[in-house]
Amino acid sequence: MYKLRDISFQNSPSVLHSIGIFLEGGKYYMVLSYLNKEDISRIEIRFRNCNPEDGNKIKEIKGGYWFPGRNVWIIPFNKNNISQLFDEFENDQIKISKSFLQLRSNIDFALLKYFFIQLHLHKYRRELKLQGYSSKTIKAYVNHINRFAIVSSKLIMYIEEDEIKNYLLQLIDQELSASYVNQSISSIKLFFEIILNKNGISIAIPRPKKIKRLPKVLSRKEVKRIINSIINLKHKALICTIYSSGLRVSEVVRLKKKDIDGDRKMMFIRKAKGKKDRYSILS
Repeated sequence: MYKLRDISFQNSPSVLHSIGIFLEGGKYYMVLSYLNKEDISRIEIRFRNCNPEDGNKIKEIKGGYWFPGRNVWIIPFNKNNISQLFDEFENDQIKISKSFLQLRSNIDFALLKYFFIQLHLHKYRRELKLQGYSSKTIKAYVNHINRFAIVSSKLIMYIEEDEIKNYLLQLIDQELSASYVNQSISSIKLFFEIILNKNGISIAIPRPKKIKRLPKVLSRKEVKRIINSIINLKHKALICTIYSSGLRVSEVVRLKKKDIDGDRKMMFIRKAKGKKDRYSILS
């Protein structure tokens, strides 16, 4: 693992600041530079152990070009390119040097805020994958953090507990469901623990109580009418199986012939909710 370090170009009069950004393991460097003359911000990427696939990813980013004078790829620093950069290298670990924060007064705040949101979402998405979360949960958790960070007036790493509570109060005032608010709390809590290493920041946040509603149960006639209205035989079999065995849609579509035990009147459900196997009745 290579240590973080700053990279500067003292011999280039056009460069005001250069900050090292590179992937862990030294695969390549990313250098964020600001030009004095034209007041243009850009990302410079230096490759180590470069392979054609990496170069092709950079070429896909709009405005990117190869600068042979310093052996770097140059990409305009804007929101679209930031998003595409993290998308193209979603499975790589990206870090920046601490001195990057010293330049925040020289960068447009909205652009800087967007950059750090995408950087931390990139880290969060990777950590959730490593911890075995499902793709749906990862998408939901990342979206919660993105919505929360956008409405904040601070950079994402400087958000405090009071701002979290204010945001959750806004969600409650919007009359969003308790399940939605609770999921938002879980996402924010986990984000602060594993990404920002602030283990206690959201422990004291209360969770809203869920409304306990009675289920709406269809009568036998209503169920029979629904099933009889289905013309497609396969669809009818799916609905009958879901109704009689209490399966989820995601479970019934993964059923295989070998999972059905006619003698025991049982069905083996693979990787159900929570990635847990279970049995259900066959009736």
